[in-house]
Amino acid sequence: MYLKTPFKFIAPRAWKDLIQREKWLIGGTLKRVSYEEWHSAIKETFHTVKHSFRYVADPKGPWGLTHPEDGSLTGRPVLRGDCDGFVLEVFRKLVDQDLPVEALRWVIGKTEQGGHMIGIVETDQLSLVIDFNQDSPVSLDELDYCQLRFASNPSGQWFLATT
Repeated sequence: MYLKTPFKFIAPRAWKDLIQREKWLIGGTLKRVSYEEWHSAIKETFHTVKHSFRYVADPKGPWGLTHPEDGSLTGRPVLRGDCDGFVLEVFRKLVDQDLPVEALRWVIGKTEQGGHMIGIVETDQLSLVIDFNQDSPVSLDELDYCQLRFASNPSGQWFLATT
């Protein structure tokens, strides 16, 4: 099942701030990548980021990562942030591997605990969810705890999200 976005929505202020800092996030029209070609890289990237990521709730405001720790205690840098920072870092590493930014979507949802951000990689077989609360990327059909509210398309427009 693909994420459909029929009703245009004004982009969140935090999104506008993020794309000013991370201009690579804006692409052209939606492009679904080959599941067979990209599934392993998506899964490995998810696990690499999750292994070096420390969840720290951000104050309301800008999306993205807080400053990384220097790694002096663990021997490796630790990324700090919350759900949007996790999505940003996974997306950054996938784009660095030449996954087209046009296959990526940001999705704002709601859980019992409050607002939540997930990412979606659109493939030719399914929509893969990048979510800090999961152990691995999952199909959008498997995401049962988060009610999707708003989604971006690759050109940076936002829409009401429906599945």
